[in-house]
Amino acid sequence: MVAIVLELCGVSALPVAVGMYLSLASTTPIFIGGLMRLIADRLRGKPKSEAESETSPGVLLASGYIAGGTLCGLIVAFFAFLPDSFNDAINLGMHWFGKDIPGANGKMTREWKPDEDPTAKIVAVVVFGLLAAFLVYIGSRKDKLPAG
Repeated sequence: MVAIVLELCGVSALPVAVGMYLSLASTTPIFIGGLMRLIADRLRGKPKSEAESETSPGVLLASGYIAGGTLCGLIVAFFAFLPDSFNDAINLGMHWFGKDIPGANGKMTREWKPDEDPTAKIVAVVVFGLLAAFLVYIGSRKDKLPAG
């Protein structure tokens, strides 16, 4: 009913629906992607047609980012079913940034909490920024006119 009322008022229901069931942490990258699209469109100029706009290199690259994120999510879910000893062996963050702390049985154990580690947060923001800059660069390139 909410979607019908929104459509009758001339408001697109999709953004409202996405905002209603996704958290702010999930919708913030979508918002940033929209801003990058605006910047890329302004740098490139108006497309000749709507079809050209929807098949631009920036849209295709963004779709690849979405597909890659989905595949990485599936891979992470797959690792959740593997034994903890295997996951601990391939946890590079724990090996590179972990700290040795005394365990319950007196042995030293290695611990890494990426949500509390400022280095992990900085690396994540830098990588996100690089991906965003590359997306704006690709999306703002002007198509070369065919010779002749």
